[in-house]
Amino acid sequence: MEYFRKPLRCFLVEFLEALEKRQLREIRRQNPIDHSNRSERLRALEAKMLSTSPNLVIQPIASKNVQEELNPAFTKTEILSHLTLSKKEAVPGLFIFCHTCLTKKKKCKHPAEKEAYKLIIRTQSINVSYKKEFNGIRDEEVAKSLAKELRRITIAKGSKQTSLTKPVQNEVRNIIHISELMKDHLDYQEKNNDIIKASLKTKRQRYDFMLNVFKENGYDPSTVMVDQLDKSMQNGYTLLKKLSNALDNIPGRKPGTSSSQTTRNDYITTYLSLFKYAIETRELNIKNPFKNKLMKKGNVREEIINKIKTIYEGELKRLFDMLRSGTPLKKKLTYFSKTKNKEVTDTKNYYQPYLLDGIRLGLALGLRSQNIGEVKWSDIDLDEAVEGSIRNGIIHVFDIKVNNQKKITRDESKKVLDVRINDDIMDILYDMGYEKYKDSQHYILAPTHKHDRETIMKNVSKGFHHYMKEVSSSEDFQFKDLRKTQISREGIALGKERASKRVHGGMRTTEGHYFDRRLFLASADDNPTVFKGVRLAKL
Repeated sequence: MEYFRKPLRCFLVEFLEALEKRQLREIRRQNPIDHSNRSERLRALEAKMLSTSPNLVIQPIASKNVQEELNPAFTKTEILSHLTLSKKEAVPGLFIFCHTCLTKKKKCKHPAEKEAYKLIIRTQSINVSYKKEFNGIRDEEVAKSLAKELRRITIAKGSKQTSLTKPVQNEVRNIIHISELMKDHLDYQEKNNDIIKASLKTKRQRYDFMLNVFKENGYDPSTVMVDQLDKSMQNGYTLLKKLSNALDNIPGRKPGTSSSQTTRNDYITTYLSLFKYAIETRELNIKNPFKNKLMKKGNVREEIINKIKTIYEGELKRLFDMLRSGTPLKKKLTYFSKTKNKEVTDTKNYYQPYLLDGIRLGLALGLRSQNIGEVKWSDIDLDEAVEGSIRNGIIHVFDIKVNNQKKITRDESKKVLDVRINDDIMDILYDMGYEKYKDSQHYILAPTHKHDRETIMKNVSKGFHHYMKEVSSSEDFQFKDLRKTQISREGIALGKERASKRVHGGMRTTEGHYFDRRLFLASADDNPTVFKGVRLAKL
């Protein structure tokens, strides 16, 4: 063998030394960079071999340039340092940090191949982020100089500069029509994996919507130019105005309704990104027409808050009286039958024997419909309950929505919702058969009914909606409004922050989607007069 140069030595020692050198040679071949003092580790290994075999003669392995020659094969995960500018090197408005970690910690704990640096340039008029701009660059000085150059060019140009590290596409298209720009943008995103398939399909639909508006106004969609949207037509209007009107009248999910402000904003965002691509990537000398005031995004937050509806005691009493008496509610439905392969008209009775229990349970627990259908008697924990009662106990249920969204499958890792058993919940559980089913694996709602869980909750949800139409025809209550009612009432009793912490942790989601602001108005008893004890009419 090539390494056997001293035949008189022990074969085992000779073989081990040959094997070690062969491994080192393979290490050097795979990756010639040493990142964390592996030469010292090799020397320690050599010393250990000498202590166990005093007669072993080992040639020096680590040369003076060993840190540039050895491979990082003796460490688990490489600990990477962030690229940061020292105080002497600092440039106003220039920041570099790891985009993979999404934090500004001093050390990254992920493999080198997953490192991606993010550059942020901030000046008085520019706020630009370059994501993954420095991916693959480990030399700190090179990255810093590249960042400074990008900042210089960006400020000089007044907008985001094309990447200095990404290769320019070989194909350059002469784009003059919007339809061509749309096709080029979709091809670019698909080719560069900048978008998932579902989002790509949505974007195509929104582009088709714009082209259809052109067609409805007498224009051939393939002939509308990229700078023509804000130019007046023969009737004095612009295509941008026509498009804005069309966005206001996109059909909503319910027949006869228009779409929400959120939907309009989503369309505008898509069109903004289209022309941003045209200007920055394709370098077309045009203005972005969607920065026009006609396309200003609306206040979605206020629209959502204004739609929050809660149910009052009188409405619930009328609903419960109808259900306790077993009042049937029949309506004719026309739908397409797959089995019969035609439209059929049928009469649907929305009354179910478990409908009242499902509504009361949903209102008392304040949980989503999925959890209401899945909660079991065995989920009741009586460790903190009053002796001889279930009052003050806790119901533990998995947060199905969150766990499904995050794809959490292990029970130990799932998010759990805890509901304290108050007087209302205690009374309802006793009415629904606690003494009969306690400690069993039966479901609390309709434990012996033949319907499956999904069907049960669909029947409860639809039944509640249609019965509430009989109670209050002017409102359009949904089953989720029971949850909003419970959370809002809890906020009045315990304070907003405490009620919010139980269901969402923070205030933002609860405040924006669940608290009914009308309920938090002070009553006449709370604040009877402007001046305490004095009525204005008597002054």
